[in-house]
Amino acid sequence: MFAFKDIHKRLHPSDISQITRSINTIELATALAYAQKTGPNATATFILENLPRRMAENLSDDIAHMKAIQYEQGEAALNAVVQAIQDLVTSGVIAFRREEEAAMSSAQTR
Repeated sequence: MFAFKDIHKRLHPSDISQITRSINTIELATALAYAQKTGPNATATFILENLPRRMAENLSDDIAHMKAIQYEQGEAALNAVVQAIQDLVTSGVIAFRREEEAAMSSAQTR
């Protein structure tokens, strides 16, 4: 099962811009803020690092000004991002990386 925490392992960095076009910016900012505070921070970092600089700065600024995110709101935002990705994969716009490819990429970044 694909989850938010798997994004940095399963997606190509170049696919991140497609994802941002498919989800509301506030929902994405909520998901990233919640992820940074509760756990899948590697995924939040991966997304921000693979966005155009100005968009990443704007999202980071939005995140910095967010109030505490409730569990239900945070989980809903994470699920919305995952659903947007699954929709893009299903429609053939993006593709998941194979596990071998993801493992090689992770090894190279160490």
